[in-house]
Amino acid sequence: MALTAVLLPRRPHALARVPQTRAPTFTCRETDTLGLAIGRLAATRAHRIFVVDADHHPLRVISVTDVLRTALA
Repeated sequence: MALTAVLLPRRPHALARVPQTRAPTFTCRETDTLGLAIGRLAATRAHRIFVVDADHHPLRVISVTDVLRTALA
C-alpha cells in the first residue's frame, strides 16, 4: 500500500509546526509503502518521518500516532 493512499489526508499542516533544527531527519518518498515508513520509524526510533518529493522537498510529516490511527481505523 502506498503512503499517499493511507496518510495523504492526514495532518498537512504539521510541516508548519516543525521547528528548524540541525538534528538528523528521516525521510521516505510518497511512492514508498507504509511498511517501509514503519520500518524506518522503528529502525531509527524516530517519532516522525518526512515524506519528500523527487527533489527532496518536504511534502508532509507522518508520525507514529498517524500510523497507529490508520492501523486501528
